[in-house]
Amino acid sequence: MEGFLKRIHDALGYLSQSRGFRAFAAAYLFTAITYRILLASFVVLSENAPLGVAQSPATALQIGSGWGQDALLLMGIAFVLLTALCFFPRFLVHKNLGRSVAFLGALFMLWNAFVLASTVHLLFVMNSAFTYSIFIESLTILRVDAFLSLLHWYDAVALLLPLVLYLFLLNTRMVWQISKNAFVVFTLLSVCLFLVSVFWSRARLPEEVFFNPQVYFLRDVKRSFSLADSLRFEKTQQSANMALQGPDFGAIEPTSKRVTRSRQKANVVFILLESTGSEYIFDTTKYAGGKMPMPYLYSLSKKSLYFAKHFASNNSSPRSIFSIFSGLYESPEIRFFSMERKLNVPHLVDFLGKDYARFLVTPADLNWYFPKAWFNNRGFRELEDFGKLKFIREYKAGPTAVRDEMKTVDYFIKRLKSEKKPYMAVYYTFVGHWPYPDLGKEHRLIEPHSSRDRYINNLFTQDRLVERIVRALEDAHQMENTVLVVVGDHGEAFYQHPGNRVHSGASFNENIMAPLLIYSPKLIAPRTIDSPSVHADIVPTLLEVLGVTFNTTQFQGASALTGEFAREFIFTFGNENTLTAVSRASKKMQLLRTVGRCQAFDLAKDPKEQNTLGCNPKSAEFKALEAFLKLQPGLLKGYNELCLNKACP
Repeated sequence: MEGFLKRIHDALGYLSQSRGFRAFAAAYLFTAITYRILLASFVVLSENAPLGVAQSPATALQIGSGWGQDALLLMGIAFVLLTALCFFPRFLVHKNLGRSVAFLGALFMLWNAFVLASTVHLLFVMNSAFTYSIFIESLTILRVDAFLSLLHWYDAVALLLPLVLYLFLLNTRMVWQISKNAFVVFTLLSVCLFLVSVFWSRARLPEEVFFNPQVYFLRDVKRSFSLADSLRFEKTQQSANMALQGPDFGAIEPTSKRVTRSRQKANVVFILLESTGSEYIFDTTKYAGGKMPMPYLYSLSKKSLYFAKHFASNNSSPRSIFSIFSGLYESPEIRFFSMERKLNVPHLVDFLGKDYARFLVTPADLNWYFPKAWFNNRGFRELEDFGKLKFIREYKAGPTAVRDEMKTVDYFIKRLKSEKKPYMAVYYTFVGHWPYPDLGKEHRLIEPHSSRDRYINNLFTQDRLVERIVRALEDAHQMENTVLVVVGDHGEAFYQHPGNRVHSGASFNENIMAPLLIYSPKLIAPRTIDSPSVHADIVPTLLEVLGVTFNTTQFQGASALTGEFAREFIFTFGNENTLTAVSRASKKMQLLRTVGRCQAFDLAKDPKEQNTLGCNPKSAEFKALEAFLKLQPGLLKGYNELCLNKACP
C-alpha cells in the first residue's frame, strides 16, 4: 500500500511539474472557452439556429455553462495519465517521457480543434454534431489533398491556432505553477458549472449542443458499435444477380432479358437538380404568395413521363447519384459505398455503348460529395467542374466556391450544340444548395427575407436554367432525337418537423421526395406514374425507352414503361443512419438505427407525417427492411468484386 501511495505522489508531482501537461491544460481550456463563446454567438446571431434552438441570451448562458463539462474532461485526461504513470512507474524515469507527453498533447490539440470546428460547421450546415458516421464519411469521401484544397483561411486558423498556442506555451521560458488553492477553486467552479448545465441546460438544449463535442462523439461511437453488434450482414457472394428476390420483398419482375422496342441511338441529357424537394417546386399556396417556383418544369411535366410520388434513394448527393446512374440502391451503411475508390459496378454509359460521347458540367467542385472515382473507373472521365472551368468567374456559396451558374449553363449548351456523335450529357446544378445565395433582383420570385425565401428564388432560377437547356435543344433541332431526364438528387427541409433543416439529417418526405420526369417528344408518350418510384428506376426505364436489351436481375429498380411497378416496396437510406421502406399502398416504415427506434406513417392519410405510428415486427414492411439491411451490403460488395475481376456483364 505504501508503495502504491508513493507512486501516486510521484505521478502527481510529475504532472504538476510537467511543462507539457501545463501547456496542454492552458491551451485546452482557452480553446474550450473560445468554442463556447463562438457557438453561443453564432446561435444567437444566425439566421437559423441549429436544431431549432431558441435564439436568446438564456440559450447563450446555457451553452456557456457547458464549460464545466470541458473542464471535467480535462480532469479526466489528467486522471488517465495519472493512472498510467501509477501502474507503469518506470515511465517516470524514462528519458523520453516529456517528449512523449508533448507529442500526445500536440496530437490531441489537432484532433480537438478538428472536432470543435467540425461541430460548429455541421450544426449550422447539416443540423448535426460531429458523429461517428460523419467521421467515417470523411474518411470514405475525401483524400487528404482534396480535404486541404477545400480549406479556407479561417478553417486553417481554427485547426492550427490551438496547436500553435500549445507549442508556444510549451516552449516559453515563463515559469508558472498551479497552487493547491487555485486547483481547489478551479475544481469547485467546474463542478458547479457542470451541475448548473445538467439541471438547467440539458432539458432545454438538444444533445448535439449540450454535450462537449468530444463526449458526444465518444457516446455516438459507443452507440454505433452497440447497434453494429446487433446486426449481421449476409455473407458476400460474387454474383451479377442484384434483384431483391424472396418473399420479404414481395413480387418482382420476371428474371429475363428485356427489350420491347427497336434500338434508338438518341442523345441522353440529364439535368440533376441539387437539393430540390418536390414539396416546393409546383406549390402555389405556402411558399411564394400564389406564385409557382418552377412553372416551366410544371409545363414540361405535362408532356413527359412524370413520376408524381418519386423518392430519392438517399438524402445525400453521392449515394443518390450512384442510384441514378446504376439502377441500384446504395449500401445501408454509414460508410459511402458510392465513394469507394475501386467502385466498378456498371454505369449507364456501359449500357449505352462506347460510341456515345459522355461529359458532365457543373459549377461546383466534384472533389466534395460526388462519386468521381466510380465515373472515372467506368470511362466517364470528362467531368468539367469548378477546378476545370477556370474561364468562368466564381462566387462564394457556402463551404466552397462555385462558378457562375448562368455562365456555366451557357458553356454546357455550347457543348451540346457542338457534339457530333450521340452523347450522354449531364448538367449538375448548384444554385439550390445551402446557403442559397441571393443572386440579385432579376432572379427573385419573392423578396428574400429568409433562407427559405432565397431557396424558393433559387428554385425559380433553376427553372429558367432548365428552360434554357430545353429551348437550346429545340432550337438546334436536337430535341426530337434526345431523351431528357430532370431529377432532383434529394429534397430539402425547412423545419417542417422540429429541428429538421437542410437535407441529410432526417428522412422525412421533405428530405427524400424529389422531382423526376423523362421527356422525349418522339419516344415517350406523356403519362403520370402514381405509384412510389425511386432513383434506381431511372436506368432500366431509360434502357427500355432506348430499346437497349438488359437483364432485369442486373438492377434493383424497374422500368416504368410497363404500367404499375411489379414490386411491393421501394427503399431509401439516410445519412443519419435511417433505412426507409415505402409500400405500394404508401405505408412508410423507418428503422432509425442511430437511436435504435422504429416508426411508421400512413402517407395516404397523413402525407405531412404528423402522426407517428408504431412498428409491427411481423408486418411486411418491417420484414422487408430487415431483409434489405442484411442483404444489400453483401450484394453490392460481391457484385463489385465480380466487376473488378472483369466478370460482370
